[in-house]
Amino acid sequence: MRTVSFTILLTVSTMALFGQAQSAPVTLTPQELSVYAFVFKSIADPVTNSSDLTRRQAAVIREFGMNAAEAGVLGTIARQCYAASLDTQQRVNQITAGKAALSAGDLAELAQLDYAQKQRVSAWATALLQQLRPEVAARFKHLAEVR
Repeated sequence: MRTVSFTILLTVSTMALFGQAQSAPVTLTPQELSVYAFVFKSIADPVTNSSDLTRRQAAVIREFGMNAAEAGVLGTIARQCYAASLDTQQRVNQITAGKAALSAGDLAELAQLDYAQKQRVSAWATALLQQLRPEVAARFKHLAEVR
């Protein structure tokens, strides 16, 4: 029951976030996408223990000067990213399990997983940017410029 409730909440949150993101398209540079991918991975890496993830998320909120609403959006995205990362890792493990070499089909499936992850990062970044105050969004942009 808990899983079903979480899945419903996650779906509703995603629809709310992405519904707003569609209203005003945001164009992100490859460098900006790289920054968002790094931030999302650092706060939602399924290999990292939950207390470290909580500390990392708090650090991002503090360093970028996010208010409570922005932090809430980041938290929602972090949960979505975590779930997607777990699913992706499980699929990668299934594809590569016990194989000394990967087939062309395996490589194509891995490429598709990578592409899907990049699309999710872009959607999450756009959703987050829709909710950030301009000065907070500028901090993310600056980080991309100095990388």
